[in-house]
Amino acid sequence: MAGTTNSSDDEVTSISGLGNVWIVEIDTGGNIVWEKTYGNLTGAYAIKQTSDSGFIIAGYCDDSGGDVTTYFGESDFWVLKIDKTGNLIWQKSLGGPMFDEAKAIYPTFDGGYVIAGFTLSMSGEITDYHGGISDCWLVKLNDTGAVQNLWGYR
Repeated sequence: MAGTTNSSDDEVTSISGLGNVWIVEIDTGGNIVWEKTYGNLTGAYAIKQTSDSGFIIAGYCDDSGGDVTTYFGESDFWVLKIDKTGNLIWQKSLGGPMFDEAKAIYPTFDGGYVIAGFTLSMSGEITDYHGGISDCWLVKLNDTGAVQNLWGYR
């Protein structure tokens, strides 16, 4: 399971800042196998298992710190790759100076990932902003988190 926590008691064993991505693996009986938190002022909207039995997570970061190493402003796409026991392999922030959030992520046939979300940014990594309230933003990453392509749609 992927989500957001502001708690630091009961099942949540650690937290950094005011909110973290919280990943929990449970067994068939609903018991926690392992749980970990990531980031600082972060949240998760989507998680998928990867071909190496790890996980890829998409969401947002609202600040740098913790596991977030790059921050563009307001809210950014945030993508994490973890192994099957929750160890962080890599993380990637993407966006511009306004609100950008990743809402879905899917592994691709070439071993990379496609991320879908929205952007209100008109600069930074956003090169194809069409105006209006917000744009759909698609990002293609390779297996190590490097950007392969960016698309903006209205």
